[in-house]
Amino acid sequence: MGKKPRAEKPKSTQHELIQCDLEFPSLQAAIAILEAEELEQVLNSVEKISKMTWQQVFDTASKTEKRGLNWEVLGQATATGSPIASIRISKKFRARVARNGVFMVFISLHPDHDSAYKQAGGENVGSKEDRVVRCFMYGSRMHVGEMKVAVPSATMAFIAKVDGWRLCFPRYSEKRHGGVASIELCKGETIWGVVWQLAEIELSELDKKEGVHLNRYRRDQIEVTDALGKTHRCHIYFAIPEKESKPSAQHYMRYIIEGAQQHGLPNEYIEKLQRIPTAPEKD
Repeated sequence: MGKKPRAEKPKSTQHELIQCDLEFPSLQAAIAILEAEELEQVLNSVEKISKMTWQQVFDTASKTEKRGLNWEVLGQATATGSPIASIRISKKFRARVARNGVFMVFISLHPDHDSAYKQAGGENVGSKEDRVVRCFMYGSRMHVGEMKVAVPSATMAFIAKVDGWRLCFPRYSEKRHGGVASIELCKGETIWGVVWQLAEIELSELDKKEGVHLNRYRRDQIEVTDALGKTHRCHIYFAIPEKESKPSAQHYMRYIIEGAQQHGLPNEYIEKLQRIPTAPEKD
């Protein structure tokens, strides 16, 4: 009888280059309020980490001296059992991070190790609920109140634009008493909007709110550009056009304009929104 083939050992990722995951909601919220110089320092560190292996990161751990990233385990763990640690990410901040395969998941930023040690969060890294997606919203869902009605846990990630598209109102809504927003290709035009971040499992609920099951909107993906010129792949909703388009109601257009103002979209774009004709309000 021939010998049974030996079972292959799981491949170690210890010496593979790290891939950095900056999608965690609390990390995104912290990044959004950083000063330009602080953000540059953080992103430079992330770039350096992406050229390191996990073994090299672990080698920076030391209780007696501060070396490089200075990996320090916090005594907390993720859903998959990986330890949560803190690393020096800039002169001013330490980051709480966790390992998920080859990925280093950045969870939050802190001014020192003690505050990182006391902070909870990140325990769901690696779980189904941890997977997040981004949605580019350009209509009434830019408005905080309107988005929170649809997905209460959604967090604003950043503002972004899409070149070569313009706002349009290709279908009528009884609920909104007028045309509802979509975008259409148009050379030389630009659409600005808000990128919201939410758990992947919440996409189905957002689909319902947008009327995907009723063939009012369809969900697709699009590439957007943030204020720093970086591109991101996001979900987006397109209205299913009707034969005749109608102007939007004043109250609906107010949500769009106020949403743009809430998130600091360019003034020229807000002024452009304010010039869009609306239908008279019904009594």
